[in-house]
Amino acid sequence: MKIITPNWKKQARKKKRLRKEALKWWKIRIIEKAHYSCELCGGHWKITAHHFYFKSAAIHLLLDLDNGICLCGKCHSALHWNGKDQKLVEDKIIVIRGKKWHNRLTKKAKNYPKSGFQTIGYYQDIIKKLT
Repeated sequence: MKIITPNWKKQARKKKRLRKEALKWWKIRIIEKAHYSCELCGGHWKITAHHFYFKSAAIHLLLDLDNGICLCGKCHSALHWNGKDQKLVEDKIIVIRGKKWHNRLTKKAKNYPKSGFQTIGYYQDIIKKLT
């Protein structure tokens, strides 16, 4: 007996796969842009791409290259797991990147798109731009 999967399930799986691929390429581009070095300390240990605006705060900036920062494991840990240092690290990022960058990114974060966001076509377009 053949099991028929509803079309919406196939679409959801495809969208999830495309989002994962787009995020992989976003991370690669952030790390390349920073020349494989932490943007805060210049270190190379456990380099990762970090979202300045957390995904939970601005999901529409998930794949925006402006929202990406390359951090080493130590600086990334200080940002996420050391409450008192979080504000200091964020302020240091703003100083390094510049007030103009921060203002532009803050404006983007406040302007949540009304539609066309997080669709299969959206992810396909992002992947084309990043690859």
